[in-house]
Amino acid sequence: MSADTIGIGLGILFIICYVGIYVTFLMSLSKLVDSIRIYDSLETKIHKAWIWTQLIPLWSFIGLLVLNIKLESATRAIENKCNLSNKDIKYPYMLGWLVSLGFLYTWIPLVGTIAFFVFAVTYWVKISSTTKQIKGLREATVIPD
Repeated sequence: MSADTIGIGLGILFIICYVGIYVTFLMSLSKLVDSIRIYDSLETKIHKAWIWTQLIPLWSFIGLLVLNIKLESATRAIENKCNLSNKDIKYPYMLGWLVSLGFLYTWIPLVGTIAFFVFAVTYWVKISSTTKQIKGLREATVIPD
């Protein structure tokens, strides 16, 4: 095997791994969207297209930014509907902005890439915990159907 063949193979493997990880992240966002849907509340209905169109390369930054804003307003709507105090639902709004705007700082060699990776992983973990928190509220019948 030549070095070119190995390089191309590693490049394809990297792309497959990246897409697999990103799809798993989008599945976590989809679970969050499913958990915040409250019937009879327009603020909490977020179309899944905002999630899955993020697989389109340059659109993903815009889609994640808009989805972050929609998820923040939806969590605040749940708090209002359930008479919870502001910020009781721990949605990571600022982390969402940092991940969405990652293209602004990832051009900085190494530091920007590491920062983006840390922000993205932390955002993903917080998304999962927010999903569990909202499901817990629903199970405790705090959120009316």
